[in-house]
Amino acid sequence: MSLFFQNILAENIEVRGSVKDVQGSPVQNVVITDGINFTSTNNKGEYSLISDTEKSRFVYMSIPSGFDIPNNKNIATGYYKELTGNDYNFVLQKRKESSDNFIFIPISDPQMKNKTHLKRYETETIPDLQKTISYYNGLPCYAMLLGDIVFDEMNLFDDYKSAMSKLDNITAFHVTGNHDLNLLYNDRDNTNPGDIYAEKDFEDTFGPVNYSFNIGKIHIIGMKDINYHKGKNYKEKFGETQLEWLRKDLSYVAPGTTVFINLHAPVFNSSEGEINSNADDYAEFRSIISPYNVHLFEGHTHFLENNRLSPNLYEHNIGAACGAWWKGNVNRCGAPNGYLVVEVNGNDIKWYYKSTGMDKRKQFKIYRQDEFKSQKDYIVANVWDWDTDTTVEWYADGIYKGYMDQFQDEDQSFITQNGKALGYKTKHLFRARPVKGTQSVEIKVTNRFGEIFIEKISL
Repeated sequence: MSLFFQNILAENIEVRGSVKDVQGSPVQNVVITDGINFTSTNNKGEYSLISDTEKSRFVYMSIPSGFDIPNNKNIATGYYKELTGNDYNFVLQKRKESSDNFIFIPISDPQMKNKTHLKRYETETIPDLQKTISYYNGLPCYAMLLGDIVFDEMNLFDDYKSAMSKLDNITAFHVTGNHDLNLLYNDRDNTNPGDIYAEKDFEDTFGPVNYSFNIGKIHIIGMKDINYHKGKNYKEKFGETQLEWLRKDLSYVAPGTTVFINLHAPVFNSSEGEINSNADDYAEFRSIISPYNVHLFEGHTHFLENNRLSPNLYEHNIGAACGAWWKGNVNRCGAPNGYLVVEVNGNDIKWYYKSTGMDKRKQFKIYRQDEFKSQKDYIVANVWDWDTDTTVEWYADGIYKGYMDQFQDEDQSFITQNGKALGYKTKHLFRARPVKGTQSVEIKVTNRFGEIFIEKISL
């Protein structure tokens, strides 16, 4: 036998196994992948595929609706196995109740670099998350960490997991950010087969970088969209390996399904807040997802900005848990440190931004005249989770004055926190100029769901 064919036999193995419930009954039509190749279980719950172990590290399933998602101390697990042999069996627990109604919590950029950052995450973010979870009184809650879990310090992954273990009633999934990749190496797409690659530490801790699962009527995807070269050199890009994985994964999902796609870097929204097709291969990505009703959940930018790109494509660029890198309590856009809360009931999706340490109904900040330095004659409202279906109105001494004027500028709270302006101008600012002698101003924000938030200040 030639050396060529010996190498092929050494690298390619038949991966086989089964998916059954805890009673031993087969579970049919479960999607199985090694990150490149796909198959699904037959009527006996069995599957097999040929896998190249030079390219694939795991075999894993897309957990179907109707079954619990396993976790270990709140970190999702049990859906993947490392390729070390040939036989890989999975066991699923049937849900006791319908999964159509659940809470999904995307969290961007904890980005911990040291023990001080970790302590703030433990003492600020974690207690706030627990209050949010408890508010829903036992409803299933799932967190999705949107990358930059740490700030180039892989040794903090275990500390992060320890912090998450303190929560009750939540299962957390993770996607990799540019700061979760080992800066000594290129990523797998830019590495020769068999060499060490930048995602390995992340995989050791959290499992595959591209995966999916199903809860109720929602198909949920976690994906890598950072094309990485060692030394912090990267592009916001999926790459053909990731896009082909996505194409195959969605081939098992009915068109029209609601799909949550979780990424680190925004696809369309740039780091400076303009819609200019941020990811290099955005067009192919958009083509692949076009048959579905898609919500994109992303971080990376350390500001909050919503983009409704079409009736079936909504991009949530979420404010960071660490705000502007734990320097204070606000993001670059002035939104407080926080996370998104998505309430799911079937295909009915509602969401709000939850500011760390604040009541869930706190949705904007008011600046009095002279407080917002570039707008000294104006009352300014920073409406953090604003989108184009949100209205912002104002009253002076109880008299309705109409809509506030929207403008773009750098948020004053961020400038004060940072010590100087850095140039990012957020879109979710509104202003009005009350006449001299006005005693009070009331601002009314109505979001896309018809929910009303009112705050009043005295002048």
